[in-house]
Amino acid sequence: MNEQRKVIYEQRRDVMDSAAVTDVVTDMRRETVNVLVAAACPPNSYPEQWGVDTLKAEVARIFGLELPIHDWLQEQAVEPGC
Repeated sequence: MNEQRKVIYEQRRDVMDSAAVTDVVTDMRRETVNVLVAAACPPNSYPEQWGVDTLKAEVARIFGLELPIHDWLQEQAVEPGC
């Protein structure tokens, strides 16, 4: 619990010290997306091993977005490892 408190206070300090809060929030979003994608599509894994439904559910829960992830996977540019 103490470690969690340290992280929260550090994030609070970053926001308070930042001239542009938008940059801090954008970085937090980016980090959250990276964590979600890494958990659902581990490096060196194959598409059939990816947790796409879990990724979709987490994106909807955290960001409130319904994204066409399954459609994106049908595009030719998608390579294993997300």
